[in-house]
Amino acid sequence: MKTNRTKEAILTKEDKDSHLDIIAYLKVLWRRKIVMTTAVGATLFFTLIYTFISPKIYEAQTSILIQQIPEGKDTFLTPWEYIGARENFINNQAQILKSRTNLKLVIDKIRKEHSGENLPILKDPDPITSLAYNIIVKPVERTDIVNILVHSTDPKEAAIIANTVAENLLEQSRLTARSAVSEVRKFLEKQLKIVQNNLKESADSLRVFKEKNRVFSLSNEGEELFTKLSTFDSKYNEIEADYITKKKQLDFLKKKYEQNQKNLVTDITEIKSPLIMNLRKKLISLETEYSNYLLQGLPENHPKMEKIKSLINETKRSLQKEVRKYISSGAENGNLITENQKITKLAQLERAYKINDNTYEMLMQKYEEAKITEAGQLGSVKIIDKAFIPTFAIKPNKKKNLLFAILVGIGIGLVFTVFTEYIDTSIKEPKEVEEYIGEPTLGIIPNINHTFLSKEKNNGKLGNAKKLLLTEFPPRSGVAEAYRSLRTNLQYFNTDKPIKSILITSSIAQEGKSTIVSNLAISLSQLGLKTVMVDADLRKPMLHKLFEADLSPGLTNLIISKDVEFKKTIKNTRIENLFLITAGSVPPNPAELLESKRMKEVSYEITKEFDYLIFDAPPIVLVADAVILSTLVDGVILIIEAKKTRRDAIFSSKEIIKNVGGKILGTVLNKTRFSRMDYMYGGYSGYYYYGYDESGHKTKKKKQKGGKRNEL
Repeated sequence: MKTNRTKEAILTKEDKDSHLDIIAYLKVLWRRKIVMTTAVGATLFFTLIYTFISPKIYEAQTSILIQQIPEGKDTFLTPWEYIGARENFINNQAQILKSRTNLKLVIDKIRKEHSGENLPILKDPDPITSLAYNIIVKPVERTDIVNILVHSTDPKEAAIIANTVAENLLEQSRLTARSAVSEVRKFLEKQLKIVQNNLKESADSLRVFKEKNRVFSLSNEGEELFTKLSTFDSKYNEIEADYITKKKQLDFLKKKYEQNQKNLVTDITEIKSPLIMNLRKKLISLETEYSNYLLQGLPENHPKMEKIKSLINETKRSLQKEVRKYISSGAENGNLITENQKITKLAQLERAYKINDNTYEMLMQKYEEAKITEAGQLGSVKIIDKAFIPTFAIKPNKKKNLLFAILVGIGIGLVFTVFTEYIDTSIKEPKEVEEYIGEPTLGIIPNINHTFLSKEKNNGKLGNAKKLLLTEFPPRSGVAEAYRSLRTNLQYFNTDKPIKSILITSSIAQEGKSTIVSNLAISLSQLGLKTVMVDADLRKPMLHKLFEADLSPGLTNLIISKDVEFKKTIKNTRIENLFLITAGSVPPNPAELLESKRMKEVSYEITKEFDYLIFDAPPIVLVADAVILSTLVDGVILIIEAKKTRRDAIFSSKEIIKNVGGKILGTVLNKTRFSRMDYMYGGYSGYYYYGYDESGHKTKKKKQKGGKRNEL
């Protein structure tokens, strides 16, 4: 249980420290609000000028779809590989789109199609570079869609460029997709011309041969042989054109046919010998059967193939033998051979014509298929949305610029605030006194507003000085409360040995020490305590002006001349229990007078006569007067003007006093300007914002604006 409470206490302390840090930062910002507002205002001013003088920029957008996996990638990809490949492909297309080569095509197309229009890009000396700078390619995440953004000072030009870029990419994509098919089509076109010429030549040769030899048809046997050969050749060419692996089988048939022609002594198509005709038919039948087996894919060493091959060889030998017998017997005359040669030639010509005709038809079919395939290649790019002429400019964006200016201004203001806060070593609030000086803060005096209405505002030798006295404020005002708080802290500073003599001084001039001396003395006298103020600032005395008293006789007169009676130098004020010893005649050597033995005697005499003795001494850093007096009193109070007195000056003053044996009671933070930030977050300044009017009603004191500083 104890552990939990300890943890809660630690957490509470940490939360409190964090809260205090935030408040401290807010106070710094509020304190430097002029720096912040100046930075923001200046940034806004220049941003507005830039916004109004900048040319208007219009943006046109077109969207395209790119669907394709890069070439060379395996069809079976893992999801991560597929995503990576797709992204790479789209990114590649985006880079190609902005390449100088592609942009040159875009510029050329714009010059060709829009030469009569007054487009700024056509007047640019380097249009490609300008175009590259004003084109933004933005792939849409997790899609194949790419947005093409074009910026221009001319809205029409922006739309034209965006659409031209998309159209050019579409054309290039189609050309790339059709390139492979186009090569096939071009090859077929060349082959068609060659085959067409061959077909014409074969047709002409066949026609001339028939007319010359008056032969118009083949015999039945020649027709049968021609048909078979034509069939084999057609299949051969078809297989070759389609890249089928049966080419070797057709080559074998062709080789066998040529071998048969060589082995036969003469053409036997018209021999009437029954035996030879039967052998010839048998040979044709066997070779046809052998070829069919080959087409079926049987190997040459297959038993069926071996058997047929043996029968073919045997039939050939028998046929050759019978032909020789027939020729040697003279059964046929020379006219038969001549006629057979004509028939063979006719068969060859018709066969050549038929082959060319079949080849032409096959190539024509492939050519038409290639054209259809080529036309079907649309590429990987598709235009989804075309760009339209924008109706409003995207730049300068007033709202965005203003927001940017505010943010930049705040940033600059923060930088200057930190810098100013860093170089500003002045004391601003009580905790800084304890942190840097190591002395307690006995009181916090608000900056007294000089805007109170008064008939004597600009009259008399005192000017506004008398308005700084506590008697000019309501009894329960914030200022009166501040001095009562200071009075209480002094009374209870040391209960065992009450403090009776006090030296009030400052590090530098014009920090308001004379005013604090006067008001603290007034506050003490209001308790019925007999209080005397001694103006020990022999160089620039001020108390006689505040209380409208004569300068002499005074302190210097008491020190210099023993003839001057002590009681004659004590001047009454309008306030009960409050008395004043002025500085007296200004001497040439104040330090020597204050350090004299007579000064110690005077101080002792005054202490015996009054409950409180308060010295008003000159600044410590400037002269040695205050240092000398610090050894004659019970304690020293250092006056610090908020936001003016530097830490090093106060620290030096503290060390000087301690080095001579003086005792520092604490500090008073004077001329403190309390802000709404102090009021909102509470703290040391809370009671300064509340007081009571003369009727006793509680009132809230308003923030002082434009008040002049107390220069006393």
